[in-house]
Amino acid sequence: MAYHLTLVSQNKKTGPIPTSTSGKETCPKECPFCYALFGPQALHWKKVTAGLRGWAWKGFCTAIRKLARGVYWRHNVSGDLPHNDGTIDRGMVESLVQANRGKHGWTYTHHSPTVENIETVRFCNDNGFTVNWSADNVVQADRLAEFGPVAVIMPSDSPKVSYTPHGHKVVICPAEWHNAQSGRITCAQCRLCTENTRDYMIGFLPHGTRKKFAEIVAAAA
Repeated sequence: MAYHLTLVSQNKKTGPIPTSTSGKETCPKECPFCYALFGPQALHWKKVTAGLRGWAWKGFCTAIRKLARGVYWRHNVSGDLPHNDGTIDRGMVESLVQANRGKHGWTYTHHSPTVENIETVRFCNDNGFTVNWSADNVVQADRLAEFGPVAVIMPSDSPKVSYTPHGHKVVICPAEWHNAQSGRITCAQCRLCTENTRDYMIGFLPHGTRKKFAEIVAAAA
């Protein structure tokens, strides 16, 4: 399995920061959709999955360790945390957390909130590597809220700020509503997803080739 690091991303949403891609085998079966099945990222992801780009895990962690101190970087534009039959690999993730020391890495996971996975994600967040739980709708987001920071898919007509059925605040990703209304804000500028002690969730709007399906999933609450 391969893991790739792009030192300066060309992605318009993330901005020119380091970003990584993990092979498709890292993706959990629980994830109902993927935004990387088409377009340039899909071609890149296919090559990483095939082992034509990137490194094995040890080499990838070495590349992260060499990043400049204080840098913000996004793990997994495509892919998820390494796992064994749905259980996040604690040893591998601990190596990544160590490599990230002095830096600001963040990511999202669709792995199920089992006891083992909750403990591993909590370890990451307690040690400087932010892992956001990915929720498909606000009902699922409410269930995940007690386990750490949450990112949730929201219907396209959602306001910039709203609340889940259990009263958790949801703030729409500024990179999305600013792009449409008042100019572009990138992850490099925003950094809300990197905050692992925030008291609100980040909402993402459906987009891309699977937008219609994402709308259905987001409205299923």
